[in-house]
Amino acid sequence: MSWLRDNAQRHQGKVRIVLSGSIGLESILQQARLSATINSFEAFELKPWDSETATACLRALSNEYGIEFESGAAERMVAMLGCCIPHHVQMFFSYVRDWCKRQNVRSASVAEVERIYKEEMLGVRGHAELTHYEERLKLVLGDDSFTLALDILTETAHTRSLTPVALKAFEGQYSFKERSTADVQKEILRVLEHDGYLRRREDGYTFVSLLVRDWWKARHGFGYVPVEERKD
Repeated sequence: MSWLRDNAQRHQGKVRIVLSGSIGLESILQQARLSATINSFEAFELKPWDSETATACLRALSNEYGIEFESGAAERMVAMLGCCIPHHVQMFFSYVRDWCKRQNVRSASVAEVERIYKEEMLGVRGHAELTHYEERLKLVLGDDSFTLALDILTETAHTRSLTPVALKAFEGQYSFKERSTADVQKEILRVLEHDGYLRRREDGYTFVSLLVRDWWKARHGFGYVPVEERKD
């Protein structure tokens, strides 16, 4: 990073250096105490599509592949995703297209896209495509905080909103050698917000993406016990 920073400054206006990725580089560098190495770069966030753009994409894809969405089906797909990350929009369409090919049909109804979402996107095949949401957390947070982060996300997926009461309960469930649980938890929440897992609201934290929320619940639902009901 120091080399990149040095050359970006030395050749400013002549060479363009672009760093891209799905995880927050700032979080990794902060943990390594190298935050200053990116202060010469300008952050550019690629935001999700809005509902209208996502729906238009689905309709363009359906025209391209000769698939008809029955009344309300495309809009329902967008609503189920919650956050229209382009990859997720295209991924949902690919599931619908594959289903149409298997059934030898050329149209999909609201009921059918709902079934495809629940049984396939949240199933084994969907796990293979969404498991990076879990894997990249370990890369960013490291082993020390990873288990608590998984627990926080699982609690949020089941309750729909992670409350201050639940966060306080987590402090009594975990302990760390060099830092307080409150400080570790604060850092985890900062990463989860920055990297697009959770958003903060007045009543607590919720998932940004309903797809990721529903997948996380399906992935980590077995044996779940609300944090406030656990025994110390």
